[in-house]
Amino acid sequence: MANRQAIAVSTSRFAVLKIEDDDEEDKKPTKNSAQQQNSTVSSSNKKKTKKKKDTKESEQLKNLAFGKGGGKQSQHKSGAGDGEERKLWDQWREHDKELVEEQFKDDLAAALLQSRLDAEKQNQEKQKQKERIEAGLEVPNTREGRKKKKQREKPQAMSLEQFKQLPPEKPVNSDSEEDLNSKSSTPPVQTRVPPTQQDPHFFNSIEDDAEQILQHEKIQEQYKKQFASDSVIVAKLKNDLEKKDKQLVELKKQIESMEEELKQVKKRNKQFCVILGQGEMKDKAQVLLQVDELTLVKDELTEQVSTLTAELEKEKSKNHALKAELDKVKPTKHGK
Repeated sequence: MANRQAIAVSTSRFAVLKIEDDDEEDKKPTKNSAQQQNSTVSSSNKKKTKKKKDTKESEQLKNLAFGKGGGKQSQHKSGAGDGEERKLWDQWREHDKELVEEQFKDDLAAALLQSRLDAEKQNQEKQKQKERIEAGLEVPNTREGRKKKKQREKPQAMSLEQFKQLPPEKPVNSDSEEDLNSKSSTPPVQTRVPPTQQDPHFFNSIEDDAEQILQHEKIQEQYKKQFASDSVIVAKLKNDLEKKDKQLVELKKQIESMEEELKQVKKRNKQFCVILGQGEMKDKAQVLLQVDELTLVKDELTEQVSTLTAELEKEKSKNHALKAELDKVKPTKHGK
């Protein structure tokens, strides 16, 4: 409670704004005309000074609220001044937040109290109505009850004997005092004790309920903020997933095109290998033919060489025989 009173005493930053009801006391007429003129002059001066002060303070508050600079002077302010203004603005904002929360809590507690009192009042009225119905003083608001009420209100016919038995000084439709007393007498209705007397902690429970409701609303606001941030993150992730899906589709298309190109290249390589194989087979056949020809030539040459060597040996043997004959012939000639 002390904290609440301290908060209530402190002025708000919107108190500097001009209110139309502030100048009503200055407009009251005085008795003397001279005093009236002096008061009007002084009040006009006060109004001017107050107006200047209010406009100056309102401009400062606007600059603080909207983050604007105050002309040339605000442009030449240092970083320390901006930090102080920001700190002051944070203090005002925190102060206003506390005031709003306290006011909301008080209003909520008052609403809870009023609703509980109304509910208690309705319960008491229902209980009283139930007791009256049980006592027969009131008819329930149903079809049978309305029917019984009409039958009671309907005047009953009096027989001739009843009419003769009536005393002459008493009117016909007048009722006796006993009947009136019996009709007017009502059984005592039990009154219930107010809830404030039944429970000494009634107001404390209301404040606790208001605090619980306020905490519940704060938790709901936090959940909403968390849900909003989560929804933003989920939307961002969905966008990223869509981009990744598009990239995957493009990559799949590229892979399919590259696989098709690879198939074409493999097919061409097979054809090229077949062509090369055919060319190698042709070259091998030609080489084999040439080898066969060369072997034939070699065989012919070897035969010629062998025949020539045989003839050479024959000639050598002939030459040797001739030399031997010459040697035999020569000594015979010297001896002669």
